[in-house]
Amino acid sequence: MKKYISLISLLCLLVSCQEFEPVFTEKYPQPQPYDYTVPQANATIADLAARLPKSNRIKDKSLNGVEITENIIIEGRVSTTDQPGNFYKSLYIQDETGGMEIKLGRNGLYNEYHEGQRIVIKCSGLYVGDYGSNKKGNGYGMAQLGYTGEGTDYQTSYMEVPLLVSKTVFKGDPNDIQKVTPVKITTADQLPDATSTLATCSNIGKLVTVPGLYYGWHDPQYDEDNGAFVLLYINSLQDKEASSNRIFITGTQTGIDTWALSKERMTQSLLSGKWDSFNVGNATEAQSCKFGTVGDLRGDGSYPGVDKAAYSVSHYFTVNLPGSNGSLVPIGIQVRTSGYCKFADSPVPQDVLNGTRPITVTGILNMYEGKIQLTVNNITDIEY
Repeated sequence: MKKYISLISLLCLLVSCQEFEPVFTEKYPQPQPYDYTVPQANATIADLAARLPKSNRIKDKSLNGVEITENIIIEGRVSTTDQPGNFYKSLYIQDETGGMEIKLGRNGLYNEYHEGQRIVIKCSGLYVGDYGSNKKGNGYGMAQLGYTGEGTDYQTSYMEVPLLVSKTVFKGDPNDIQKVTPVKITTADQLPDATSTLATCSNIGKLVTVPGLYYGWHDPQYDEDNGAFVLLYINSLQDKEASSNRIFITGTQTGIDTWALSKERMTQSLLSGKWDSFNVGNATEAQSCKFGTVGDLRGDGSYPGVDKAAYSVSHYFTVNLPGSNGSLVPIGIQVRTSGYCKFADSPVPQDVLNGTRPITVTGILNMYEGKIQLTVNNITDIEY
């Protein structure tokens, strides 16, 4: 009994030596409201794009973007969302003069920057560069705003650093949401040609709607018919510009019947052997060979160097629009979708693939090597 009393006494002594924090009975202070006061814009998106000289409108790894050293401030409304996954670490904003990609370098941007929200950007210290122009300089790409691309293969890189983003990109009041109304394309002169810029076509970079798109496009440059297109590499760790390392899955017999290729679908397509007959490199070059001669897909597990990640797919369409003289002009447009988007493996209806049913597409009007592309926000932007 004495033993138990001693133990109890010892426990009481230990407890009495503990320092207890006082019980918190007050309310935590309310967080300070976010200050949505933003700088005053003093330039348009077209003004900023004009800072990119013609000499940068060419594919050249040695070129860096143009640093903005002046106090240029632009603003626009957000026209994209990365929630479905078809945009990656970037968003587009637009004003009345055009649209531009802002390379923020973050995932989940839709949580911070809502479609239709006003965004203001202090451009001083940032870089405007070109993405997608060809090597000859006669097929333009898109102007982008980001950080320096020095040391990379691109003219601009992602901003990424939170301090840089917070000092340059300002969000307007999230209650002031005015979703962008797409520009409906009804005439040929609303679309860019191979060397258009925002100075000559204000719809570049904007959200647009193009009705009456029929599957397939005849490329007059190469005198070939195109349906789907995807670019593969024999070895993704080697030079991706080398012709001997490239496989162009293109034409009308690609077997691609979904809007993109997820990693699983990409692997299935490789293992099926349906692409074995496509050429490695350019068909006119001596080193060209059939893809199927590079390895044995169905034997040993196949083409180990070929990147089996998800792949973006372009589907070619043709729209016939009235030109300046009233006659119809056939224009080729690529609809681009990423293999990482939620709707990558959504099927393209068979009557669309065989060209009997047109579609209407709403997306960002992009340029790549002088060719028109539409990048959709979601599968619902493609209407059958």
